[in-house]
This record gives sequence, structure tokens and C-alpha cells, in this order.
Amino acid sequence: MPKEYKRKELCAEIIYISRDEALRIVKELTRTHLPEKYLHKVEKYRQWMEQGKWSIFWHPDTGSKNPAVRFPQDAVIFWDYGKLFEGAHRMRALAGCKENIKLPFLVIMGFPKSLKSQYDAWHGRGND
Repeated sequence: MPKEYKRKELCAEIIYISRDEALRIVKELTRTHLPEKYLHKVEKYRQWMEQGKWSIFWHPDTGSKNPAVRFPQDAVIFWDYGKLFEGAHRMRALAGCKENIKLPFLVIMGFPKSLKSQYDAWHGRGND
């Protein structure tokens, strides 16, 4: 049974998402074509996932400049109506894994459109 990400209230959970669930999430994306400049990022994430290096924290072998420091990954964010807002590269990577593995993600659900401009400003991207 597919996971329901629609929420009326803003909430966060650590959720294990499977490859099959990621495939369902990716199919619902508005932008179905991934620009070529992002293919490397998705492939790198997929390799880490298949090699067991993916967790809710950055693994030292995945690019941290200081291997003693482990940072949490950015949250996967779903709009209040249940569609994916942030985390498409991670979901595409998981959807591309050979095995139906389950991986942990910090997931924010119930994200209102009213917070998009604040998120974009914090994240360093324009409003589109």
C-alpha cells in the first residue's frame, strides 16, 4: 500500500522509503525530464544507496570535507496536498536502484505554499 504524504499540519518524521515507493513518487513529479546537468548527482546518490553508504547522516565516504563530522541530509519535503516539493534527485536515485531496498529519510509533510519563498531564499534559489 502506498504511503500517503498529504497532511493538513506541518510535521516531520524519519520514514523508510522503498525503491518501489520512490518509483511511485517519481511518476507523480511535474517535471518528468531530468536535465543532463543533474544526472551525475542522481547517479552518485544511487551508487551510495546501493553500496550501503546512504543514511539520514552523511557518511564520511560521501564527500564530507571533515570525515569526523557527520551532517544530517536535507529533508525530503512534501506539499500539504501530498506531492513532492524537495528531494527529487534522491527519489530518482532510489527509484533507479536494482534491488527494492528501503532507506531512511527525514521527511517533512504538510509544507504550505506560503513558506515556499522563505525556503527558496534560505536554500539560495529563485522563485520558480
